[in-house]
Amino acid sequence: MRFKPNSVRFTLLLGVLAAISAIALVAVSVSNAAQVETLLPLLIINTFCYGLIAPNAIHNALQLAPEIAGSAAAVIGFLRMLGGATASALVAFLFDGHTVNAMPEVMALFAIASLATYTQLQFHR
Repeated sequence: MRFKPNSVRFTLLLGVLAAISAIALVAVSVSNAAQVETLLPLLIINTFCYGLIAPNAIHNALQLAPEIAGSAAAVIGFLRMLGGATASALVAFLFDGHTVNAMPEVMALFAIASLATYTQLQFHR
């Protein structure tokens, strides 16, 4: 099975990998094994997956309506900033002052929510 970088299967595989790494981050942080050596590889995997998913998703979304690509790109930028602000507020709200659990929990929540949304939209057309 060959994956093309812009294919649905490739994007879904990366989404699953990002969700797994986010869940692993939660498991590591809850188990009190949170150190740079245990958290950094999982953060790198998660960021790498996001770096490949986001441009492909934006390209595919803008490809559907090229005549309004500028406005659509602005809306996408706004939604990305809104998501970042929401995630930041959730991390600040959940932070207990002692552990790193808040950040991985929010990352896992957003990864699972985005994967669920993607699969709903992709497979229930």
